[in-house]
Amino acid sequence: MHPPLSTDDDPCVLPLPDDALALTDQARAGATPRALAVHALREHMATLGFSLPLGPTLALEDPERLLLLNGFRVQLVCLPYGADTLHADSAPWRIAEHAPHFLLAAWVEEELGVVWMPGVLTHDEVIAQAAARDRAGVITLGVERFQGGVDRLLTLACLLDPQSLSPQVSRAGAGMASGADALPVARWLRGWIDDSLLALGAQLAPLGGGSFRSATMEVDHSALAILAVPLGIVNDVLCWGEARAGTIEHFQLQLIACGDSPVAASTLRVRLVPRLAGDVLPDGLRLVAGPRAAVSAISQGLELDVSGSDTPIEIAVEWGGTRLRLPPLLLGPCDPPSAPFPSCDHTPP
Repeated sequence: MHPPLSTDDDPCVLPLPDDALALTDQARAGATPRALAVHALREHMATLGFSLPLGPTLALEDPERLLLLNGFRVQLVCLPYGADTLHADSAPWRIAEHAPHFLLAAWVEEELGVVWMPGVLTHDEVIAQAAARDRAGVITLGVERFQGGVDRLLTLACLLDPQSLSPQVSRAGAGMASGADALPVARWLRGWIDDSLLALGAQLAPLGGGSFRSATMEVDHSALAILAVPLGIVNDVLCWGEARAGTIEHFQLQLIACGDSPVAASTLRVRLVPRLAGDVLPDGLRLVAGPRAAVSAISQGLELDVSGSDTPIEIAVEWGGTRLRLPPLLLGPCDPPSAPFPSCDHTPP
């Protein structure tokens, strides 16, 4: 099925595909299959010149966590070399708004330190092609269904917007997200940051003191939670997440949830400010919001306020030809999502 690298040494051994990724002895020493696959993905991106952010930074090797590649949620499933069937845990798919955008298969030959990724399936392709889901909650797929290799994953991650692959994106054609698509701001009050925001490098910041306060003006006393997204510019390109390493210009997008109730935010204050006190924002940097909010200049940056509504809040930062668009956000109380995993014989419309 795949052309071999070599069949001279042992004709009984399955041949390796030409696009298999061979790791160094140092990289594979004591590494788990997941760690080998992640390392291979990183090396391949570096070889091709991609600088896509890859996370979660502190849990890249945790097989129970989704990868976060350029804002996309990726379920990575490692298989023994030569396996023809993939068994993926269906748990990440049970809540639609948190479901993976992609399912990535990886053959891993631990002894040789070789990884081959036959391809990737999008969310809709998984739902349409899943062969079975047993009582243990496992999605079963044949490896032959995965096409395009790792390059298809990188191409899709570069060209598409995560919202375009969300299982709950509105298909009405207007481009405006529905309330079901939006991320409740109230989750931050419970210390919960959605994966799509974590992929951008978002972190909860302390409400008072520290470098956060020194870099900006005093935070309103009604602030309930502050989410900070560090940003930078390198080679005239706006960067976030891990791609921000090595940038010269440093600033941050601050999302400040405000309100009188400890369980619900009624106002979202958005600030684009320098990381350090006394700095200024680069010329041409723009904070863009929907028609509900007007951006105003403050002493060190830009600010806007959006009050409570059932309409999702659309926010973006622009620099030159680069645009960072946040997932739609929603004010008000946080209701835990409970959408079930869709049946595997369902074909999306």
